[in-house]
Amino acid sequence: MNRRLNLIGGATTPSKTDGNPFLAGLPDPRTEEDQVHLLAHNPFRDKQWVLREADPRRLPMLMEEVFIPTQRCVEISQKIFDAIHNGYYRRDPRRIDIGRYINSTNLVETTGSTYSEGLSISGVTGMGKSCIVGHVLRKIPQTIHHEDIDGQLSGVTQIVWFQFEIAQVNGLAALLIQMLRQVDKVLGTNEYSRQYASGKGNVDELADRVVQAFKMQFLGLLVLDEVQNLSFTRGDTGERMRNLLIRLANNGTPTLLMGPPDSLQFLEKEGVSSQLERRMFSGGLFRIDPADSLDDEDGRTIVRGLWRCQIMPNVGDLTTAHLEAYFSNTAFIPKFVAHLHAASQQCALRAGEKSLSPERIDHTAQHDPMLMKMRSFIQAFVNQDPLGLIAYKDSGVDYFKKKWGRSAIRHQVAKSVVISDADEGPSDVASPQIVHARKLATAKRRMDKSEKLADSEMDGQRTDLYRQMEKLVKDSTMR
Repeated sequence: MNRRLNLIGGATTPSKTDGNPFLAGLPDPRTEEDQVHLLAHNPFRDKQWVLREADPRRLPMLMEEVFIPTQRCVEISQKIFDAIHNGYYRRDPRRIDIGRYINSTNLVETTGSTYSEGLSISGVTGMGKSCIVGHVLRKIPQTIHHEDIDGQLSGVTQIVWFQFEIAQVNGLAALLIQMLRQVDKVLGTNEYSRQYASGKGNVDELADRVVQAFKMQFLGLLVLDEVQNLSFTRGDTGERMRNLLIRLANNGTPTLLMGPPDSLQFLEKEGVSSQLERRMFSGGLFRIDPADSLDDEDGRTIVRGLWRCQIMPNVGDLTTAHLEAYFSNTAFIPKFVAHLHAASQQCALRAGEKSLSPERIDHTAQHDPMLMKMRSFIQAFVNQDPLGLIAYKDSGVDYFKKKWGRSAIRHQVAKSVVISDADEGPSDVASPQIVHARKLATAKRRMDKSEKLADSEMDGQRTDLYRQMEKLVKDSTMR
């Protein structure tokens, strides 16, 4: 009799798919509360652990052990579990002929079932895409060995999930060979990859081999991380990559794609692949953005959760002033919040302070090398200023232009207008900074004027003016 493991700590409702051997041993969180219990991890709650590990030098590393499940994390986790469970429901050996499935070209042909679900997660750097998915996967066993599968197969090792980073692989053939090698590594064999020891192979042949290997081992979820535009570009490689994902979906293997904001575009010669978009987004499409304001609930959840992760002598209450300090210096980007929280404590302890103040957080942010390097990136989100993202090619600046609207330009040029108006010195020769500020102010006045035009005349002129202002702002950041 199959036995479900209880990894949550409380009683679980019997699964509707109990008896399915592919689901035996997998956690089955049903509610948001179940998800939180499963995912949350904060060793700082253990006072003995804090006393033992309370070394300021290790604080940044210790912060990496903390996981605060936000509402978005819970939603993503639930979709991952849904994709795995639904995928195995479609391949339940009590419902299908396993031998026929393995030898068929797709799951629909075998069972009449629909294709597997696809998930996609995009977001700018630091938002924790890989961290969230990696943390969820670590709660799920990667392999389960079956002595018998409903009398149809014996001695099978089920692979529940795989995760690969596309950005670290040079070409589709190399990615496919890496997949085969990873299957062999998990199984402790060289059955699938031995003929590709040279690292070379025919892409079509490799794709056939990968699809078959995933079917034979009943892969529950394939995660492709660091997806870039190059992976799905127009051309032969992009077409083969798209075809591979469709084949995997047709054969019952759910896929999760992660990458920067503009990476998940499935371009074909005549436009976007609607078929692949429909399949890859059917199980969930998530975009994780930095906080829009101090009131962002996920951002506040992260700060509240990290606040107790302290080695300060006195851990006081979290105030609005603390929240403002974290938001104004990190835009509640999780990676930066955790970094600033650790660095602020280190600075406070060196200064002999007993508790963590908003002033200390602000001071640390202004002098921390990493946060100084990323300041223009962070402030672009704090101020909703898309022009501040121009220098970052993977930030999805066009998306944020639409999200925040053109009114954000005024914030960017305000300082330049002030500088220009304040130029009342005795010299007739203005400094380069003043000249640049005047140009930016003139562009702003032209933009203001363009807003009074009729809608039919407005779009083209505004686009040209916006590009002019982008160039001026970009030039200013290089001075």
